[in-house]
Order: sequence, then C-alpha cells, then structure tokens
Amino acid sequence: MKVADVDSERMLLRVSRGKGGRYRNAMLSQNLLLLLRQWWKVGRQRGVMHRDGWLFPGQHAMKPISTRQLYRIVVEAAHAADIAKRVGPHTLRHSFANPPIGRTARHPDHSGPARSNVRTGRTKIRSPSLRSRR
Repeated sequence: MKVADVDSERMLLRVSRGKGGRYRNAMLSQNLLLLLRQWWKVGRQRGVMHRDGWLFPGQHAMKPISTRQLYRIVVEAAHAADIAKRVGPHTLRHSFANPPIGRTARHPDHSGPARSNVRTGRTKIRSPSLRSRR
C-alpha cells in the first residue's frame, strides 16, 4: 500500500492488486487514520517514509515490506494479544468479514445476492428472483 492510497477525506484505503487484480476500497476508521498519521510522522522523522513511497517500507525505503516480514508481524501481534490460534495476514481479512455475534453488518465483498465459491470458481445464487433468471 502506497502513502497516496490513504484517502482521509473519504475515509477509505485503496487496496491495489487485490482479488482478480482489481482495485478495492476498504473502510478507514478514525482510530486507524490517527495511527497511520503517527506512523507517517515517525517514519518521516527517521527518513524512511517518502511521499511517493510505501506506507510500510521494507529494508529499502522505496520497496514494500516483504510478505515474510508481514507474516512475522501478524504472528507477533497475535502472540502479544494472547491469541492462541494459528494466524497470518489473510486471517485479518476473515476477521473483518465475520462480525462478532449479535452484529448484522456484512463485509462489502459479500453483500450481493451471489456468493462465490473461491475454490471451485462457481457462484451460488441466493436470491429466488435472480435464480430464475439464470
């Protein structure tokens, strides 16, 4: 994710190269925006953040963090939070998509009448009116 992918006016994060190589927007909370601004400020002071660079730079400021390092960070954060389950970066996506019991909010990618089966590439139509149109 590049620094320019943070849209604080619309409170969105632009996610590039997502599923299917498409761009997506993710919600940006006020708390996360404040954390990212602190991250930016410290990174700029240390000389590792550049306006056209990565939000999470790797060993070189103009290259992104490696997938291996991201995995290590997520595992370390889970350990610090006393989460015993095996976790990885993709766990965060599933955690966001599954709200706590009692909440009915839906993940933006799973809000339509069709629900895709990622493993088989098939789509199951849940709406009776759409099912008849197939």
